[in-house]
Amino acid sequence: MRDSSQETPDVHSSLFTYADGKVLEFATRGIMTNDEGTQKIGNLFYGSKGWVWIDGDGRAWQAYLGRKEDKGPGAKAVAGGTGSDPNVLTSVEYPHYQNFIDAIRAGDRTKLTCEIEEGHLSASLPHLANIAYQVGRTLEFDGKAEKFKGDREADALLTRTYRAPYVIPEKV
Repeated sequence: MRDSSQETPDVHSSLFTYADGKVLEFATRGIMTNDEGTQKIGNLFYGSKGWVWIDGDGRAWQAYLGRKEDKGPGAKAVAGGTGSDPNVLTSVEYPHYQNFIDAIRAGDRTKLTCEIEEGHLSASLPHLANIAYQVGRTLEFDGKAEKFKGDREADALLTRTYRAPYVIPEKV
């Protein structure tokens, strides 16, 4: 177990090796990234000819080409900006959260702009990385069974003990 009370680290790099040999690095860095003097929050995708940064809420992106990081194509954030209280999520700032809540309230899955399973798959890698951090070791995950191979301690962190009536059934 880690020697910290933090559930997630400030700086964390995890490597995921897939069955076909492809490797994906998932990194969380609470440090300056890329453009000097700025901190970018979002996703970085590296390729053979450069990389792309997508901001944390997906409203802006910038491509960087070659080793000198020359700016390529990009798009600015949409109008709306950050609200007056940075601790309050608004539908303008986080439209995907609002879409999810609206679909739940309507009881209508067709209102979703992204399928639930896609959201599950997108969130899985950070969750798996955090579990490896919490147990303090390399883990092997069986994606079909959605369990760790031979590691009950890590498996126990895939869920939590729920409080009635807010219980998720074993099979959904």
